[in-house]
Amino acid sequence: MRGASVEKKSNPDARASAHLSNEQTFLSWLRTGFNLIAVGLAAAQFLKKDLVSGFPLTTVFASILVLGGIGLVILGSIRYREASQQIDTEAFKPTLQIATVGAAIAIISGVLALAFVILLHERG
Repeated sequence: MRGASVEKKSNPDARASAHLSNEQTFLSWLRTGFNLIAVGLAAAQFLKKDLVSGFPLTTVFASILVLGGIGLVILGSIRYREASQQIDTEAFKPTLQIATVGAAIAIISGVLALAFVILLHERG
């Protein structure tokens, strides 16, 4: 039949599976963000405060970790909402910007942690 419109039938099981996967991904963003926040709080509580005289390195390091964790929770929430709407409308598109920002937060946190470990080892 030429020219006949073909109705697209939505598969409710596939949509449910997609929503559950989206929720699982969101929970991973939350866990990672909360872990960064917890590590930042632990760093502020337990690391030496006077590693570099005249500069609050521990406070800056801990603050960056906490802010990075908050950022990941916000990014995960945005991505969850966007993906949920896209699944409902069957118009899913991957979002590279959110993944890139999330990766940048993790990389920056890792580099700072490495520098901090080296500084602690030298001062230890």
